[in-house]
Parts: sequence; C-alpha cells; structure tokens
Amino acid sequence: MIKEFCATGFSCLAIGSIIGYAISELTRQPQNLQAQTAPNAPVAIATPKPLTRTELEQRYIKAVTAFGFRVDQANLVALTDKQLNDEVARLEALLKAQS
Repeated sequence: MIKEFCATGFSCLAIGSIIGYAISELTRQPQNLQAQTAPNAPVAIATPKPLTRTELEQRYIKAVTAFGFRVDQANLVALTDKQLNDEVARLEALLKAQS
C-alpha cells in the first residue's frame, strides 16, 4: 500500500514537472523569437545636440553659483570644451543629488 502510494506520488510529480516545463517553454517562445530578431532590427538612437561653448559656460556659472561659489573667469577660459562639459555634468549631478 505504501509502496503504491509513493510510486503514484513520484509518477505524478514527474508528469507535473514535464507539463510545467512544457508550459514554461511555450510561454517563453515569443520572447526568444524577439531576442533572435533584435540584432538585425535597426535601432534609432537619439543623439543629443552638442551644446555650444556659451551654453556650457552659462550652465557652469549657474551650477557653481548654486553652490555659493564665485566663478573665476581665468579658470573658465582655460578649460577645454570637453573639460567644461564634464565639469558641468559633474556639478549638475551633485546638485541633483542634493535635492
């Protein structure tokens, strides 16, 4: 009696596992198809418009004065566009973190 009960239980468990796996694979199939076609599909990436030097300087001055500091024009002129852009991004991130 106990042997039959255990054998029936294990058989049901095995059949349930097989059915569960089949259902899982059938419901995941549309995701697999989408993942396979994604590399071939064209992707539109929006590139941000680069800021001009005057816009970068204005944003830098705004960010520095928000911290309560004074802007040194000599240091501002000495920065390259990339350095100024990086500094503006850093200062604005710090301001956002404080808010």
